[in-house]
Order: sequence, then structure tokens, then C-alpha cells
Amino acid sequence: MFYRAVYCAHKNQLLSGESLIKRILRVFLAVVLVLTFTPFSVIWADELAPTHDGSVLGGISAPVVTSEEQAPEVDASEVPAVKAPNGEEPTGELALPGGREDSDFSTLEAAQDAGAVAPVPSDSQAYVEGEILVVLAGETSEVQELAAVEESLEVLSDTDASAEIEVVNSPSESGRLALVTLPDDVSVKEALLQMANDENVVFAQPNFIYQLSESEAVEEVLDLGVTAATSSELEYGQLFVPNDPFIPSNPKNSGQWWLTNINAFGAWDISKVDRTVTVAVVDTGIRLTHQDLKGNLAATPAWDAYRNQPLQTSVTEGHIPNEGDLNGHGSHVAGIIAAEAGNNLGGAGVSYNAKILPINIFRGVYKDGEYVGVSASSSALVVAYAYIMAHRVEANIKVVNLSLGGPGDDNALHNAIIAAHNAGILTVCSAGNSGDTVDPGVDNAPQYPSDYDECIAVVNVDEFNRRAPTSDHNAFKDIAAPGSLIFSTYHNEDDSYALMSGTSMSSPVVAGVVALMFARNQNLSPAQVKEILYKTATDLGTTGKDNYYGWGLVDAQKAVVETPTPTIAVTGVSLNATAKSLTTGANFTLVATLAPTNATDKTITWTSSDSTVASVDTSGKV
Repeated sequence: MFYRAVYCAHKNQLLSGESLIKRILRVFLAVVLVLTFTPFSVIWADELAPTHDGSVLGGISAPVVTSEEQAPEVDASEVPAVKAPNGEEPTGELALPGGREDSDFSTLEAAQDAGAVAPVPSDSQAYVEGEILVVLAGETSEVQELAAVEESLEVLSDTDASAEIEVVNSPSESGRLALVTLPDDVSVKEALLQMANDENVVFAQPNFIYQLSESEAVEEVLDLGVTAATSSELEYGQLFVPNDPFIPSNPKNSGQWWLTNINAFGAWDISKVDRTVTVAVVDTGIRLTHQDLKGNLAATPAWDAYRNQPLQTSVTEGHIPNEGDLNGHGSHVAGIIAAEAGNNLGGAGVSYNAKILPINIFRGVYKDGEYVGVSASSSALVVAYAYIMAHRVEANIKVVNLSLGGPGDDNALHNAIIAAHNAGILTVCSAGNSGDTVDPGVDNAPQYPSDYDECIAVVNVDEFNRRAPTSDHNAFKDIAAPGSLIFSTYHNEDDSYALMSGTSMSSPVVAGVVALMFARNQNLSPAQVKEILYKTATDLGTTGKDNYYGWGLVDAQKAVVETPTPTIAVTGVSLNATAKSLTTGANFTLVATLAPTNATDKTITWTSSDSTVASVDTSGKV
């Protein structure tokens, strides 16, 4: 980008070499440019930030970051203490259990107590029967370890069938993770005990099952019935409003009422993502050809983590032709985050045009040959995170949305989330929809992955900011967002839209706000994002953090306002000319180009070392 005005030319040297009789003055300009900057530092100390334990946190300074620097690590003592169900503060370390001193367990309970295997839920519907996940020790080659595990499991079977073993992630700090399909006559509990006594395995767990977090039947919107705005930049008061039909000129009459409730229009006055940040939507896929989604698809191919292949538009589960979406849930979630804004179609996502990376992790579930729904598993989620980590730089993935949940404390998934968190990727989760299944005054049991330290757990509120009765509540919930009767894209046709409810819809609202924050400052750490979100939320329920609303209703505008913009230093300046011959009375305009182009101080001032020979004005005109 070129800047014509205001730069600082500290020294100009003008050389004349031709005869004055010819009235020609040859001027050589050697311009030395000196940048003067005011150091940038924002201290978040005027308002003490809340922490999860009800205490307060003092100021954190937003550091100066040049275009070539990485965001600094944040001291664990400087971020909110969050959610750890075991009562310990999160460390950012991998969740791999350790410390067992032997591998001679006679019972599964003893192995569980020693941290060699994960607890097995009492509900057999909470995990995949016939499959387990194992973390290999890495003491020998992968081939040798897989063969040893297979041989170890063969002794349990009375048949000639052998276990099938497939590595589902790349070797990492958390170890090599393998999915084991058991012989038909070997139970999950038997296999786990056997693996607890296998020196080639450091940890084993069930392959947990995850369900979607919508709570009510889908109501498809067949006729939009709304007149579109006539301009892409209408004004509602002082707020920017795009021209999408469900955002008419008065947002308070909009089908997307929730954009008003979270102050999205005010946030868009300050920050729009405009395809600079990618959100991974780990769900049922999306309708890749939808008119309001296709324009915001990331260049990185959409992925099917269940089948471990590119997401296909031709795969059909049950009775639903999907064009990339198994049942519509993923398309709806993706639209809440990033339905294309300003295209005169449908609605607008919270992020104002984040890029979407759709990843399917679900499979069809059948009963007596009839399609009854979908479910996902730990192994598919681990594959999804491996894909995200492999493409995080090229796609600039900053946010993952998980509108799903399960009851199992899933070590494999937790480690994948921690690895992403440590790489600067924040996971936003639905809080769960079992709030109405517990007795009054009794909190829900932890829901995973939302209740992990590294995640943001989002509860569902309605148009009047009342918690939905179905929304889970406990001490690990973080923030509230609209999730009742939410208008968004759907999968039936390229122009389908629907109303859906549940914490599945609340989570992408917050994911969209987080994308706006990262668009304003891509150097933020996940811990800084969470601190800003929580301290700017509108308090609901009991004063301060509570088990029903967390820190309160997310406020997109305040969160963006409180997001510090990074200071990016100028690293180089080039001129369109360093020497120029001019006749007396002629003129020439110098143009300076700054590097990098996104430098935050673009101030340029021009001066001449001898104004009697040549002068220069503020625009660089000599």
C-alpha cells in the first residue's frame, strides 16, 4: 500500500550539477526516513477482571508485537482460574495420566484407581461397544507395538478373530493414539484390563459417544417474507447494518433478534472478520452448496473425519440427501457463525464473514434398519483435531466450535483440545441440554468437552435473557448466549433456513464473537480472549459468576472494544525515487511504501535539508 502524506524525512541532500545559465537544476534526493513511535501498551487494570473462583485478577499488559514476533506466552498466574473439576488450576499440560508404578492389575477398578485406564460409564450407550482407544508407549517401533497389542488381545478371544488396530493421530507429546476394534466375544471392560497390564500401552479408554446439543425440533422457514434492505451499509442509529433480508433496517424487528441482544451491530462498527480468520465447525458437515455459506468456505478442503476423507456431497445417510451435511445441524451452526453478510440473502453470521472449515465427525444411527439419528465418537474427534492442527497455519484457524457433548471424561479428546489451545486455538462448546432432568437445586454432572478448563462452556438464554430450562448448569459453565428459536441456514436446499434451539445454537454465537476478537488482534492468546469475554459479559442471575449463567450474557461490542489492537512496527521503507533531475519550477511527488503494510503507525513527515534549492510539502511534493 502506498502512503503519500506525512512521513519523516530526516535529511535531504540536494545536489546541483548543471549550469545555471541553462536554468537546469539537477537535484538528487537522498531521503533518510526516521520513524517515531509512541510505545503501545494497554493495561487492563482499570476494571479488575473476574476469575472463576470469584476472586479478581489484576492488570495484564498487552505487549508490543512486531509482524515477525509471536504472541508471548501468558503466565498461568495472570489468567482466570477456570473450571478444573478436580479443584486444581489448569496448567496447559497434557492430560495423560501417569504415575502407575506397575502393570499387574487384577481388577479393572484397581487399574482405574492407578490411572492406567479411564472409568467406564455405567450406561453402555455412552461408549462404542467393541472398540477402545489406547495410547502406545513409544518404546519400540509403531509396527512392533501394534503387533504386540494385537497379540495381547488375542488371548481373550475364544475365536480365531483378531483385533483390528488403526493409528488415529500423528505421534505427539500425548503419545500415539490407536483405535482398537475388538473381536466380537471380547468386551470393552475385558480389553481395558488387559491393556492396563500391557507394557506397550500407557493408557486405555472407551471410545466415548457424543450427541448433538440441540434441544427442540427443527422448524424450517419456508418463506422468508422479509423485504431486503436497499443498501449494504444502512444505518440504524450509528450502527452498521448489512443488507441481508433477515436484518431489515430496524434490527429490533429482525428474525435475527439475537444479533441485537449481543450488540453485534456495535461490534461490526469496530471489527469485521472479512475472511481473515477461520472457524472450524466440527459437526455434521455443512451443505457445501448453500447460497449463504459457500462464499465463506475456507480454501482448505472440508473434511469427513469419520471416514477420514474429503467431505463429499454425494454421501447419503438414511433418508437425507445432504450435499455435505448429515442432518442439517452443522449447516445451522455454521450459519450462526458465518452466514455470508452483505450478500442480500438470508441472514448474517455473528462473525461478519469468518471463513468456515467444515469437519464432519458423525455417522448415521439405525434401529431395525431405520435411520434414527447421528452420533460421534472420541476417535473421530481426535482425527478432526489432527486435521485442524495440520492446517491451522495455512487456514489461520483460531476457533473450534463443538456443539456436542457426552458424559465421559475423555482423555484422548482432552489432549487434542489442550494441544490446540497451546497452539493458540480456542475451543467453544455447548454446555449441554439436560438442565430439566435434575431435581430443583441440584446441578448437572460435568459435561464434556465443555467443562474442560481449556474450553468455553456456553449456556442457552432466550430473547428475554432467561436461561432455557433445558440448559445445563453447574460451576463449570462460563457464559450465556442466545440459543432459543435461532434463525440460520439449513441443509435441505441451497436456500433453506430454519429455527433451532439448544446450547448447540448458543455456542456458535460465542464462537462468532471470538472470531471478531481475533480479527482485531490475531496475537491474543486463548487465555486473554476468555478473560476479556468474561469481564465484559452482562451479568445475569446472581451477582457475579453463578452456575446458571456463568459470567453472564456475551456482549460482542464490549468484547471487541476491550480487545487491544497490536502494535506492529515498521520494518522498512522504500521510495519511488532516490534521485531526480528537475528543471527550475518543476515538481515531483515522492511516494513512500512501508513494510509491513499492516504497520500500525503510518505517520510520514517530509523535510528538506535546503529549502532554498528545493522544498517539500506534507504530501511529499518536491
